[in-house]
Amino acid sequence: MTTAAWAVSKIHCKPRVLLLGSGLRANVIPEAERLRPLIEQHVEILLTDFEFKEDLSQIPADFAIVLGGDGSILRAARQMCSRQLPVLGVNLGKLGFLADVSPSDLSEVLAAVASGDCRIDEHLMFNASVRRGETVLAEQLGLNETVLTAGPPHSILTVQLYVDAVLVTTYSCDGLIISTPVGSTAYNLSAGGPILRKTLEAFAITAVSPHALTVRPVVDTADRV
Repeated sequence: MTTAAWAVSKIHCKPRVLLLGSGLRANVIPEAERLRPLIEQHVEILLTDFEFKEDLSQIPADFAIVLGGDGSILRAARQMCSRQLPVLGVNLGKLGFLADVSPSDLSEVLAAVASGDCRIDEHLMFNASVRRGETVLAEQLGLNETVLTAGPPHSILTVQLYVDAVLVTTYSCDGLIISTPVGSTAYNLSAGGPILRKTLEAFAITAVSPHALTVRPVVDTADRV
């Protein structure tokens, strides 16, 4: 996580934003309609998407406002793909580790952002791919974690862990979690993994229900492959 000065295009009087959220949540669309006049006092809304389907790559926004919980922020991060914008999370859900602005505080926060009185925290992300030989079967950008598990009937896995093409260890386990610092307090922690400071450029690698008592979580730097 690094701190950077907020920069808004000098051509525009107001910051330009994307308004995102999950329309499947009962309270998101009504709350968006209620908050929209307040939001537009401080920023210009270029696009509203409550289905996480729009291509955001060419929209000249300064940042995104995400209505919902932490899950909505994770989906927004995937939707933005390689063009990551600063995100302001407004907590309408139960969990607010990432979405930590309440609707009642939104006007004050947006006023501060528009005036440049804020900071940007950068979080480590990863690109996970499933390959068979030279063929990429699936690929996904992630903010919190990627998990390798067996499909039904969920038998035990034998997993070889390589770092920079060097075999580190072989696991017999129910699954393997590779977590960023943001995701370290989620599934990784439940499986006995460590909590990583969010400023670290590192991953936690944690086996799920390993067969051997000697298996312990591993932390390695993010510049390894």
